Amino acid sequence: GHRAKAGSEVNASHWERNRDEREYHPSMVVAAKFDTQTVMFAFAGKTPHEGLENAEQIVIEDDGNGGLQERVLRRFEGRYMKPLRWEALLDRWAAESVGGAWDDRKHPMAMQELWILTYPEDDPPTKEHEDWRRLGFSSKPSEDFGDAGMLLLDLLLSMGEHHNPKYKGMVLRSQGASERDSYPFAQTAARLLDGLLVTLRLLGEGT
Repeated sequence: GHRAKAGSEVNASHWERNRDEREYHPSMVVAAKFDTQTVMFAFAGKTPHEGLENAEQIVIEDDGNGGLQERVLRRFEGRYMKPLRWEALLDRWAAESVGGAWDDRKHPMAMQELWILTYPEDDPPTKEHEDWRRLGFSSKPSEDFGDAGMLLLDLLLSMGEHHNPKYKGMVLRSQGASERDSYPFAQTAARLLDGLLVTLRLLGEGT
């Protein structure tokens, strides 16, 4: 129920949402519009020259019932509006790990390692082969990794190495008794991983 033009300052000392367990009562709020949906409310000190203390990046979206709802995307703290430490670490991890492209120099070997972790009694197939369908890939696995890229291969290798019985059990269950009970394990994992990263705002939709 409180509105302000972008860049304006209003008295917010009585706003309930600004009160925290430490009884910190900021007296000014700066509203900055990022785009058509996202707004930043920057909670400042008692006077403007004290600098910005805390902020929230908020998106206003459809609540599914014909109305609107407010959802906090992330919170910031500190005089220079740095992300919280855990958010900065998560963003750094995503930048390093999400979306990597297939590399013919190393990923075929990693795929062979994954095969051996899954089917140690059988020789790994060639780079393009129908046998990859036993792991839930297509016959050309390099095209199956989705927007999250090679992160999926890293995760499958980690599961196969550190939780091998459970991992092999999941692969086996994906090969149901009938076609109706079966699903492509790796391709399904790729879609689930993409969806999770989008939900966590670590991957854009359709990127």
